Amino acid sequence: MKYLGNSSRYGMLAGLSALLFLCVDVPGQWGPDLQDNALCFRYLGCNAGFGGYDALCHFLFGIAFALGIYWFCRRWPRYSILHEQYWKGALVTLALVGLFAAVWECLEFTFDILAVIDLHHPLTHLQELQFLAQPTNADTVGDMFYGMLGAICGIIVLAFV
Repeated sequence: MKYLGNSSRYGMLAGLSALLFLCVDVPGQWGPDLQDNALCFRYLGCNAGFGGYDALCHFLFGIAFALGIYWFCRRWPRYSILHEQYWKGALVTLALVGLFAAVWECLEFTFDILAVIDLHHPLTHLQELQFLAQPTNADTVGDMFYGMLGAICGIIVLAFV
């Protein structure tokens, strides 16, 4: 796999992109809750449908996941599923990112079902939809779109490294 380059370079890129993702995502998910912050909503739209803070997190994760796949396949070529030609390997990477995104969104949907039906989480107001992981179809499609867009950007970066 001559196009895969140096594994240490890919490891550094994958590590930096994962660190960037964690620096953005962790404070918003488990920190001072940036998703509900008025500044976040003003500049990024937070979790308001298709874009916002949630979209930024999914975009960064798409980059990190795609770079991680390339790093893994270069580091352990015996377990590589990437093709020797660059674009065929890119398509396999996009398929893996898409599969992971679909499974992730299904898990979020399952958690919402558990919260609403089994735990009897009340949904008496439209405002309470913001507490769901999947409040709308636009949020689900946006999450998957931005994850794939991030993966495409990561693959393009690898073409020039």
